[in-house]
Amino acid sequence: MQGFSFLAKGKRSSVYAGTLNDKKVALKIFNQSSDRSFNEAYWLRKLNKVGIGPKLLSYTKGKIMYEFVDGPLFEDFIKQDDHPLDLILAILRQCRQIDRLKVIKEELQHPQKHIFVVPKRKIVMIDFEKCHASRTPKNLTQCCQYFLSFRMRHILKKKGINLKKSEMIPLLKAYKDNPTPTTFRKIVLYIRKQTKKN
Repeated sequence: MQGFSFLAKGKRSSVYAGTLNDKKVALKIFNQSSDRSFNEAYWLRKLNKVGIGPKLLSYTKGKIMYEFVDGPLFEDFIKQDDHPLDLILAILRQCRQIDRLKVIKEELQHPQKHIFVVPKRKIVMIDFEKCHASRTPKNLTQCCQYFLSFRMRHILKKKGINLKKSEMIPLLKAYKDNPTPTTFRKIVLYIRKQTKKN
């Protein structure tokens, strides 16, 4: 495509980078066999209102355009960062916000390619094509399962954050059964307490 360069390819779409009105943008083109453009645009527009996701610029059948997410992936970033606690809590706050909207993003158990750190240490999530409404959203619990995976616990422990499954899972179960500000705060407090202060 003229003016755009290939960026990435997934199972259901390909992403290209380009410029529009002197701003860098991303153009996502869906496969004909899996056109989820309207679904992603619908939820991205709603989530943008609460500061989540890249800003949606336009959409048509089979295509959506949004502001380019200019930053490294979360995992790549924290490997070079000595104090990732604020980033982890920012991710969990976004998950909590999505939960409150009664929406499931999906794929947050394995979000390695979906969470970026942009300038000013701001977290931006991408890929909302599988989003759907739910009376029992599970974004926060799914994301915490990711942090509790063997690989992530190993990475975080090196950064002074020692999460223990035996201690955190009961907190997640309490949140799942009753997703209130109180059960969410208990998860945040636990993670803070497991973080060494340098």
